[in-house]
Order: sequence, then C-alpha cells, then structure tokens
Amino acid sequence: MKQLPVYKKLQLKSPDKVFNYLMNTMLPTINDWSYLVDWKKVSKHIKDIEICLNTMNYLIGKKNITDEFKYLLKKHPEIKHILPVLVACRKDSITLLTSKNQNNLQSKEFNFKNLSDEDALNFADRAGLLKLLSSNKIKNLVDYTFGIEVGLDSNARKNRAGKAMEQLIDKHIKRICKKNNFVYLASATRSKVKKQWGIDLPVDKTNRKVDFIIKKDRQLYLIEVNFYSVGGSKLKSTAGEYKDIYKFWKKHNLQFIWITDGWGWKTTQLPLQEAFNELDYILNVKMLWDGVLDYILTN
Repeated sequence: MKQLPVYKKLQLKSPDKVFNYLMNTMLPTINDWSYLVDWKKVSKHIKDIEICLNTMNYLIGKKNITDEFKYLLKKHPEIKHILPVLVACRKDSITLLTSKNQNNLQSKEFNFKNLSDEDALNFADRAGLLKLLSSNKIKNLVDYTFGIEVGLDSNARKNRAGKAMEQLIDKHIKRICKKNNFVYLASATRSKVKKQWGIDLPVDKTNRKVDFIIKKDRQLYLIEVNFYSVGGSKLKSTAGEYKDIYKFWKKHNLQFIWITDGWGWKTTQLPLQEAFNELDYILNVKMLWDGVLDYILTN
C-alpha cells in the first residue's frame, strides 16, 4: 500500500493501522429501503395485465368452473397469456412432466403466446387454478397477483444489492469529477474508452469491463467496486485476480483502485491483507467519506 498523508490525519501512522482501520470500518450491509421491494416495477407489472385479471375475476366462486372457464376463453382468449403469473412464473413457456410412468416418461410444453383452448384448460386445471378460483379463497385476482409480484420481486434483491454499491460509489465519483473538472466512464470497456477518449486501453482479456475509469489530464484511474456480505472462495479469487490486474495495469502506467466493503471480509481476511500489502490502494466506503479517494485523485 501507499502511505498517504490523509492516513496520518486519521491517526493511521503505519500500514498495519491502515489495514485494521479498513477491517474495523467494514459495513454490515450496503442495502437501503429500496432493497426490499421495487414497488414501481411491481405496479407496472400489474398495470400491464390488470384488465385480464379483472376479466378472470368473473370466475371467482363459480361452481361449474370448467364450463365457465371454457366460456371465458372463447369470449376473451387473451387471458391465456396471464396464466403463468397466477402460479408465480413469468416465463412465456413452461415444460412439465405430464406422465411419470417408469416406462413412459412424457413431458409437454405450454407456450402461452400460442396456447390452444384445450391446453389452457388443461394447464389451469392441473396447476390448481380452477379449484382455487371456484373455492372463494381469494376475492380479487388483482390483489392476489399483486402479492405474487411482490414475492417474485424478492428474487431481484441479489441484483439490487450488487448495484447498490456501484450506485453509491458512482455518486461519490461524480461529485469528485464535477468539483475537479475530471471525466469518468462507468462500466467501461476497451471500445467504450476508445470511442469516448480516443485512448487504447490495455486489457488482460477482451471482455474486461471496469466499473469506473476516471480521466485526469492524461492519467487514467481504473476503479473496481464490490461488496461482500458473506465470506467464501469467491472473495479469495477476487483478491487474487486484482493482484494480477494491478501488476498488468501498473506496467502500462495505469492507476488501479479497489473499493470493497462488507462483513464477508471478516471471515476471509488473509486474501484481502495479502492484496492490501501489494496494491497501492484498497479502500472501503468509510475511507471514501474520510476523503481518501479525493486525496488520491487530486494529488
């Protein structure tokens, strides 16, 4: 690591103290309230199918549910398209085993963009939808599906968590660049750098994408960002990869900054310490707020 004057202002007068500060100020989470549910996305999904859902409300409580479903299909064939979401699936096509006979395993694809009335009835029946609708256990399919969409949205939390760190760092970098008249690119590829700045960026592999690249006069600062809530082999491999990429970029006079955070490092400390001893700059979010990145970029 490079010993910076800004560390001394934080009373960190040795590499060991800087590393301990890095570890002791790791955040337990990067998620805010938006991590829980993307209400805007849920509402949009409901809006897109609300008319069909209200149409199918006709079936709620019907005793002769099979005949009523056939009747509704003839009047409103478009309701076939929303059958998957009623069983918490957003796929346009679902393939299921229709026979589990040991000597005769059979499967069938249900393509909801081009589904016959017979297959729609078969799916609604075998999936339990007709029984649910006739039972009066639900009162309104719009409300029912809204709950399903909230549940399905929880699957996107991992992506939101991954983006949360990048979004936080993006705001910080944007502030620094605006204040100092620097420019930067997010999710920067070799071709993107060439197109934007006319610079041939050396890369170790053709598909290399850098989270952020800041251009200060003729100097480029390449920044990778990640957050780990839990430890594991992924963290060790990331630390190893960044040691290699640091050496590669240093040979080309490029500055590499790794911004990482999360309590996952508390159980995978050794790989991070090895990288810390070798790389010039490893920071966490607290160190950004302390002004360490500002100092690196402006001195």
